[in-house]
Amino acid sequence: MTTTTAETILKRRTAWFDSPETVTGLPEDPDLVEVMFCTGFETCAAYMRMSDPHTLYIAYGCTTSVDESELLAVAYNMTRTLKESRIYKQANQIHHLCHGCEASRSVARQMCAVHEGKTSDFIM
Repeated sequence: MTTTTAETILKRRTAWFDSPETVTGLPEDPDLVEVMFCTGFETCAAYMRMSDPHTLYIAYGCTTSVDESELLAVAYNMTRTLKESRIYKQANQIHHLCHGCEASRSVARQMCAVHEGKTSDFIM
């Protein structure tokens, strides 16, 4: 993934991380660790901050023309890869965030159930 693509994803997701109980200021925050799995129509991105290595944020987004099954397939693919990563292994809490489209809300809710042994919740 190019730096430009990662920056675009972060800028789109900034509003989701604005509340005090979650991460703030991601685009300017040098503490961001990873962004993964973006295609032209659907996006699944994982974020972690060095200052809170036990919390992982996974964001789901798509255009209105994307079928829910397409986004779900990308989400499962990312999750398989993510489960092998250092950031996943050290996280004990996972927040699933979604874009306003119905497909991303549905996928975020479904993905809450696939993380055994970790606290997982849905944030809209």
